Amino acid sequence: MAIQAQLHTPIDRDADLVRLNDEVGRFDTKYIGLLVSLRWVILAAYTSLGVFSIVPMHPLALAGSAGWIGLTNIPATWVWLQKRRIPWYDNTYLFMDVLSVSFGVLASANLDYPIWAAFLMVMATGAAELSTRLAILNAIACTIAYVACAAVIGLAGWYDVQTAPLVVTALIMAFIGFNLAVTFDGSRRLRSYIRRLAVTDPLTGLANRRRLSDSLGEPPKTGLPIAVIVLDVDNFKQYNDSRGHLAGDQLLVHLADALNHEFPDAHIISRYGGDEFVLLVPAENVEQAIMRATRLTQGGPYEPLPVSIGISLWPDNEPTLDAALAAADDCLRVAKTTNKGGVVALSHDRTSITNP
Repeated sequence: MAIQAQLHTPIDRDADLVRLNDEVGRFDTKYIGLLVSLRWVILAAYTSLGVFSIVPMHPLALAGSAGWIGLTNIPATWVWLQKRRIPWYDNTYLFMDVLSVSFGVLASANLDYPIWAAFLMVMATGAAELSTRLAILNAIACTIAYVACAAVIGLAGWYDVQTAPLVVTALIMAFIGFNLAVTFDGSRRLRSYIRRLAVTDPLTGLANRRRLSDSLGEPPKTGLPIAVIVLDVDNFKQYNDSRGHLAGDQLLVHLADALNHEFPDAHIISRYGGDEFVLLVPAENVEQAIMRATRLTQGGPYEPLPVSIGISLWPDNEPTLDAALAAADDCLRVAKTTNKGGVVALSHDRTSITNP
């Protein structure tokens, strides 16, 4: 049962294991719904400032700026109703908000009113929601937009712009934006590290049972059936007792490396617990899944692995991935008792296929 694996560097699956949606609260529908509601409240408050002459504005300027803010609120509401993330919107909506604030400042034609301070709110949101690079670009855009607004209303003769206060304010805005981006970058890295710990098996680096449970509830859209492959090491307790637990850990790491290289297209490879592993792999049919799984027991870039394997296909055998996992586990038990070191799978008609 000795294993002298000669494998390449394990495939890094962090991109699949750690997902933005794991950050509880930040992307859930209630959180986004509150932000969308706030956007409409801001629009109502801004319009009221102009309608009731709290901030003097030309009617056309008010209508144009309020109209633009309303237009940007529409896609925000649509994205919220979709109940999923839209990448193009996530990366662009704050830059549209920069224009919204700019139109508001131009409509007031006066830097004495702190409408321009909304740029700071946009920068803070960008630092929290965007990548560090986009957050810095967003801060630069806000600063440039503020200076451009001041230049326009100054050249138009609507407001006497003082150069020194303008430069100082612009520099302060730039420093605030950069500081927020760097600060939130550190926080983001820490949250990502914590999320990685929550979904990764510390020994093998594979997905843990929690991430597997998430994947079972979200069937992959591959266009092919999914082979649920369950395997565990034969006589693992005896191996630990005779060679020591450190050698047992090394065997599990070698097995994880072999799984990564044998199934690079797997939707997920998970250490289910102890010496048991679960894979979700696209497969055209059960014969293809058996052929690929059998390579583990016959050897490839490594010596044959001492494992027994059970396989079930979704949706061919079971209506849900959870049920397919249970069926594959049943096949594994059969393999452990009647075909140790081999593969037992369910055919399309749910009869057992044994492959020694």
